[in-house]
Formats: sequence, C-alpha cells, structure tokens
Amino acid sequence: MLNFFFLYAAVWGAVFLLYSLGWSSLCTPLAPGVQSFFIVTILCSLLLGTVFRKAFRFRALPVCPRRSGGLTLLIVTLCFAEFAYCGQIPLLSILTGRADYLSYTGIPTFHPLLITCGVFYEQYLFYLFLCFPRKKGLLLEYLALVTAVQLLQYNRGGIVICATMSGLMLLSKLQSRIRLWHVLAVGVFGLGLLYGFGVFGNLRCGFAWNDCRYIAYIGQFDRYPEWLPRQFMWGYIYIVSPMANLNHNVLLGTARSDLLGYLSTFLPDFISRRLFPQTVGVQAAIIREELNATAGFDRAYLFGGVVGMYGMYAYLAVGLLLAIWAVRRSPLYRVPTLAICASIAVFLFFAHTISYSAISFPIVYPLLLSLFRIRSLHKDPALMPEVRCST
Repeated sequence: MLNFFFLYAAVWGAVFLLYSLGWSSLCTPLAPGVQSFFIVTILCSLLLGTVFRKAFRFRALPVCPRRSGGLTLLIVTLCFAEFAYCGQIPLLSILTGRADYLSYTGIPTFHPLLITCGVFYEQYLFYLFLCFPRKKGLLLEYLALVTAVQLLQYNRGGIVICATMSGLMLLSKLQSRIRLWHVLAVGVFGLGLLYGFGVFGNLRCGFAWNDCRYIAYIGQFDRYPEWLPRQFMWGYIYIVSPMANLNHNVLLGTARSDLLGYLSTFLPDFISRRLFPQTVGVQAAIIREELNATAGFDRAYLFGGVVGMYGMYAYLAVGLLLAIWAVRRSPLYRVPTLAICASIAVFLFFAHTISYSAISFPIVYPLLLSLFRIRSLHKDPALMPEVRCST
C-alpha cells in the first residue's frame, strides 16, 4: 500500500474512469497526447512497482525510541501563537461567518515551516503507534497535532493528505491480513471523507451544509445521477477538473519551449520563485476560474510540451526512489518517508506536488534526520539510545 508506483497507476486509472462517466459537461474528450501519456506512464508504473516491490514493505521497529512529548507540545503551542498573532482561530471564524477561507496566513515565512514539520511529525507518531499500539499516548499526541495543525486551521487539504498518509501506513501494516471487512471499511471511510469534504465545501462558500447550488453551477453537472447525494459533486469535480484543465491546455496548444521555465518545475515553489522569477506569472489556461487545479504535469507541459510531461514523470520516479534509498539505514524514518512519497504520487492528479511545498517539503525532515542520525552513530554508537517496548 506504500508502493507509490502502484498508487500512481491506481489513482490515474480511477481518474480516467470517473472522467469517462461524463457527469459534468467540462469533461471534454481527451486529446490523443494526453491519453497516450497516461497510458504509457500507468504501464511504466506497474512495471516499476513490480520490480521494486520489496522496497515498499512495512517494517515494524523492534524497539521504541526514547522520546518525550515535548515536540508535540511545542508545535501545538506555536499553532496557538499563530492564532493569537492573526487574532482568530480559522475554524471558528469561518463557521461563525467572521472570516473567509483564505483570510488566515499565519506568521509569514514561519507558517509553512511549522505546518510541514507538523505533517511529518504526525506521520512519525502514527508510525510509532502502529509499531507499539499499547502506547496510547502516541495516538493522543497524533490527534492533538492533527487538531491543532489541520482542523483548527480549517485546512481541508491538509486533513485529506494526512489521512491518506496515515491510512496507507495502516493498510500497509495490515496488508498480509487484509480481509473483506478491511476493504469495506476503507471504502466506507473514503466515501465519508468525500461526503464531509462536500459538506465543508458548502459551508466554506457561505451555504448550508446540504445546499449544493454553488458547486452544481460551477461544475456544470448536466448528467449527475439523481440517486447520488449532491455533496459528492465537490469530490467529483475536484478529481476530474485537473485532468480537464490539462486536456484543455493540450487542445489549445499553450506549450512553449522554455528551458529555464522547465527547470523551475523540478523545484519547490519557494525556491523556484527566487531562482526563476520570470516564471512566476505564467499560468495554464483553465476551463473555469473557480476550478484552477491542472494536475501535476501542467507546468511541465507549458514549458516543455508533452515531451516535458514525460520528463517530469521520469524525474518523479527517480527522485522518489532516491529518497527511499537515502533513508534505507534509518528505520525510524523509513516508513513515514514512504508515506510522504506516496502522497506526492497520489495527489499528482490534483496538484504539482513537487512545487507545492505543503506536500513535498515534509520529506526534507526525515532526509535531514536520517543524515544526522547516520553521522552521529558513526561517531558514537551509543547516541540516540533506545529502550525495548512490548507490542
């Protein structure tokens, strides 16, 4: 379940299926270049996932690292310090109508570092809990971080990303013992998550929880099934509109040859903005102003055409493999790193996950910690002591 190659194939296969249902008039026929690209990369992913399948196995820790809840307390405290700095708790402000979704920015520069650190540490705590389920305090710390870092900040995307990472780790642990009820439970949880996503979407836009007029209008749902709750419109259009936007650009032929612009697509946004400022204002064409996501290959297409999209896929495949190779000797961080890599692959359908720091930057923390740990152990094997824990 942590095999990001298989996940890439599964996610894009699902997007193809939903797109082909054509519930929205925005789902125009796919250009040949788009069809060919996803068919080729899905097949390549299935091959690579099979070749490297052993690298993605869940491995439980034999011993529990000695730690305290100090970092959890620090992150939660800093989140509330940001609330005080901005004069609001976003969740409460939005629910009471005193603020909108984009009004909360936190402390400039510091905010993304706090959030991405929180995302990594959430997954680290959840991994420890999976290894040592009798240590209930780990789960409480995990829930405290999710509440402070994601829920109170009304970060819908963050909640979905963190739930995906944690869910993949859980399923990976249970993989050899998966039964039908596990599959059904995951299906029910996923449907509940999508339904809740729709409810929060209605609330965010100033409507009642069950008033879906806004999403029905912008999504142009002319063939939506009557038997399906309309809250699922949000999930459907969020899933298929990025492919629709990418297809729209290919049909319009918006690509251009720009080497510097193409290089900028391989970097997180906070770095590319400084190294290649001339590319900041370049935007893909979109089918509707409200639906501006264009999948993870939009900028690669804009600066390199369909060939550039293949280059981006190769960069992702090699880069993620190198990341898991880098933490191979650090069992503390290996599985959380796999979960982060998996999220980078999964959410390519909706965002340029390398450029989008909220998804890609959490991987920096386990890589740096792994490097520090290996160097420290080479100097003194007694560093970072561990104690045995019962499972």
